[in-house]
Amino acid sequence: DKDSFIREVFVEKVTKSDSSVRQYTGIPSITLLFGLFNIIYSFCPNLKYWNGPKSADEKGYQQGLKKKPGPTRKLTLFHEFILTLVRFRLGLVGFVLSDIFGIANSRVSQIFTTWITLLSNCFSKLIKWPSRNQVKKYMPKSFCRLYPKTRVIIDLTEVLFPKAKISICSV
Repeated sequence: DKDSFIREVFVEKVTKSDSSVRQYTGIPSITLLFGLFNIIYSFCPNLKYWNGPKSADEKGYQQGLKKKPGPTRKLTLFHEFILTLVRFRLGLVGFVLSDIFGIANSRVSQIFTTWITLLSNCFSKLIKWPSRNQVKKYMPKSFCRLYPKTRVIIDLTEVLFPKAKISICSV
């Protein structure tokens, strides 16, 4: 199967070295990549693709032998994780990732939305949102004058860890 071959070669390229993992995902090492995936994996057994606001409603999917809600997955959970990190890091458009992973463009979008939501839920305690008063207090006066209703500025921030450097897109 050509699609699965291309997908496997791509994931192998992404995970072949620390340098490759860092370039494709922003995660500094293979060890950290697999460590993060292992943390997240425990949240994944019943992961259902996002398909609009009503898709999050509770439904009786876990009946009989069915292991997860929604359509059958073509990708492994690790492939979905890699797809998400690569899209997040490199900003590749959906049709490129759909070609690489051998899935529909709409599925790329569903996977990305689902995994970003999952990552947000898993690591939400690490994300600190300043209060409106804190934002106002530290906002430059010229910015306050021109954009008084500003609450959030999207920025790319690098967080330094001992012997590791992680790029995080902050909102």
